Amino acid sequence: MRTRRTIPALILILTALGGLAAQARTGSLTVETSVAKAEIYLNSVYRGLSPMTITSLEQGLWQLTVLKDGYRTENRTVSVTGGEEPLVRLELRRLSGTLLVTGAPDGTEIEIGGTVYASTRIDLPVGDYRAVIRAFGYEEKTVDFSIEKDWRTEVDGRLEPAPLSAGDLHAVKPSFNPENPANLGSAEIVYRVTAPGSGRLSIRDLAGETVRSFPQGPWTAWKQTVRWDGRDMNGRPVPDARYSVLLEVEGLDPLETAVTVNRSIRYPFTGTGAGIGSAGPVVSPAAMPRGGALFRCDLGIGSAWFMPGFSALLGLPGGLEAGLRLGVRADGSGEAAVDLAGGLKASRSAGALSGAAYLRYDGTWRQSEPPVQAAPRGLSCGAAGGLSRGGFGVDGKIEITAGDESGSLADPDVTASAGLALRYTGRVLSGGLWGLAGATLSGATLSGDSAGMLRSPAAGLDLQLLVPASNLVLGGELSVIFRHGGTPFTRGGFSLGILF
Repeated sequence: MRTRRTIPALILILTALGGLAAQARTGSLTVETSVAKAEIYLNSVYRGLSPMTITSLEQGLWQLTVLKDGYRTENRTVSVTGGEEPLVRLELRRLSGTLLVTGAPDGTEIEIGGTVYASTRIDLPVGDYRAVIRAFGYEEKTVDFSIEKDWRTEVDGRLEPAPLSAGDLHAVKPSFNPENPANLGSAEIVYRVTAPGSGRLSIRDLAGETVRSFPQGPWTAWKQTVRWDGRDMNGRPVPDARYSVLLEVEGLDPLETAVTVNRSIRYPFTGTGAGIGSAGPVVSPAAMPRGGALFRCDLGIGSAWFMPGFSALLGLPGGLEAGLRLGVRADGSGEAAVDLAGGLKASRSAGALSGAAYLRYDGTWRQSEPPVQAAPRGLSCGAAGGLSRGGFGVDGKIEITAGDESGSLADPDVTASAGLALRYTGRVLSGGLWGLAGATLSGATLSGDSAGMLRSPAAGLDLQLLVPASNLVLGGELSVIFRHGGTPFTRGGFSLGILF
């Protein structure tokens, strides 16, 4: 009986030992490719698509083959051992050939699938293509061709000379103010020609008299640009009016467009801290001109936080201005918050006077204790007015705001505030000195002030420098919030923007 029990036990033990020995004689292999879903073969047997791990492989050398349509076949010899899992990473290379464009004139450009090449020798993946071959002074040509593996395909790049023609004459902006700074104070006039030649571009007044003339050519490119600074041939400023722009080329019909000199178009000294154009939190009554835009990257710095951000101001038809500012604030605890401000302003002006009505929002998210700021957060509606004389001006604003300390409207405080800004706007350097005060009219405490009590007043200085001969704007700001019975809060900031 004992012998009968022993034999089955021995069989089980031997079977287990055999299994362990078999496992010791097998291993795994992981295959990854730069292009997914490539076919994987081991010793010519299909195993699946990449990426994948193949298990229960006998120890030893295996022939790995990877196939993918449009790519070169990759072959590797890999070693599989017990206890290890080799990882094979393969960079698949496209099947390709070469396009050679022969006989093309100097300066030829070749467009294939939306990509423009300056070389007449181009390596391309295998496939069928269409190319547009063009060069200044020649008629463009379209050719169809095929690229084969490791093969050079030649196409005839000879072009027929193009007759001279001109067209698409227009001013990039139909109106401009020559008193605005840098490139903002000139009109950019563009047109296109098809071949070498020369001509003359003239600026004429309503009586047909030529006030400025620009010799044109010899042309060596399709697009031509002329800048007019609003002055006549003697360097004197021309009066506000509509002027015709005439392009004359011998042998061709003249082209004509128009541009208007309008000194009421002004790019106001402005920041974006309030979400719309402002000096600090004091909203400016002037709006960005129609078609004008200011884009800024900035960095705000407080005593225990910093905030990189981006902002944009856009001039819309009808004296409207839209703005948006987005920033991410981080403090020493590593906690981050998103700040968002934006609004819409409607502006009107009459001589030296200007006024605006606006609606804006300012809020912050994901921060338990938002830092104190000069203007209350929330939804605000207000009015602004200003008086300008020369480069100097004074602006004022009043507004009502609903929102808690983070800008939420769920359980809002209601706050009234008023601000004043003294500003100077020069051709290159501009600045504004501002002050703000307010009172919490109803609701819970806001920024440490009791309901019905005055808010902490604030003051600050904003500066902007327009880099000469460019549209780049450098900015800096400094502000102080004078807390009642507490230490003042100070913050500063820097910005880099572009003005259109």
